[in-house]
Amino acid sequence: MSKKTIIIIVSIVVGVLIIGSVAGIIIWKVFGEEPERRFRDKDDNGLKDCGVSDIFLNPTHMDMFNADFDQDDVMVCMGKNIKNNCKDSTALVKTDDFDMTYKASGTNTSDCKIRIEVYDEGMLGYVECPLSGLILLPSISSDYKRFEDKLSNGLGNYASGLFMMTFDIIGKDWDIGIEILGCTSNID
Repeated sequence: MSKKTIIIIVSIVVGVLIIGSVAGIIIWKVFGEEPERRFRDKDDNGLKDCGVSDIFLNPTHMDMFNADFDQDDVMVCMGKNIKNNCKDSTALVKTDDFDMTYKASGTNTSDCKIRIEVYDEGMLGYVECPLSGLILLPSISSDYKRFEDKLSNGLGNYASGLFMMTFDIIGKDWDIGIEILGCTSNID
């Protein structure tokens, strides 16, 4: 075999390897993990899926008012979506007792609704409040003054403050009724 023949063969092999590598990258980009991630980015109802938060399972976060929820990507995602004209979003929040679905929906911050859903013994329980009512809650009720810091310190803390206030409304014995805030619930 001549030197020229060897160079041609090596060139062809290198060319095939380069073309194969480029084709492999293109195929991976088109059919690989990326499209699956985009698909999971929204749930069946078109809500931004912020993921699953297990931050409430962490024993160091049992004192929720001193916990830093800005370290939780799920709460940061929810906070970002709520503050950004209330983009429809959802998250699953795990606790020791049950899992809750945390949702935000609306077309802007003035008609934004915060909703928590709990499945218990096959029944769906929920509480839903307008963002505007939740933000006013610390000025209406002294029980909620403690949430003011959460609402003003970072996206994750903001989202966790809204979540905790909404959850705290469940089962409260309200003299004025939660309806004054615009809230609805099917949980006693």
